[in-house]
Amino acid sequence: MARPRDRRPRASTRRPAAALAAWVLSGWGSPLLACPYCDSRIGKQVAAGIFNEAFGYNLLLTLAPVPLLVGTIAVLHFGPPDARRAARRVRSLLANANRSRRG
Repeated sequence: MARPRDRRPRASTRRPAAALAAWVLSGWGSPLLACPYCDSRIGKQVAAGIFNEAFGYNLLLTLAPVPLLVGTIAVLHFGPPDARRAARRVRSLLANANRSRRG
């Protein structure tokens, strides 16, 4: 006779995920502290040049091509929208033709 399934998540499945999250989060501070330029005068000038009043505009220009690239990849993966609509129409016409021949 089969045992009833336990609906509660097992603690053993949660422990590795928590350990992995703690390990990843603990490693984030080390590279930041290892930067020899961040606390120097030059590093502060670079940060001031990046995070100035034009930061939003520069961020917008940097991220502007992302929707175009995602759209291009979607069209390459799924096909143009008209091709999908035509393929659905052909499939429904073939299904109707098969039904009419049988019945």
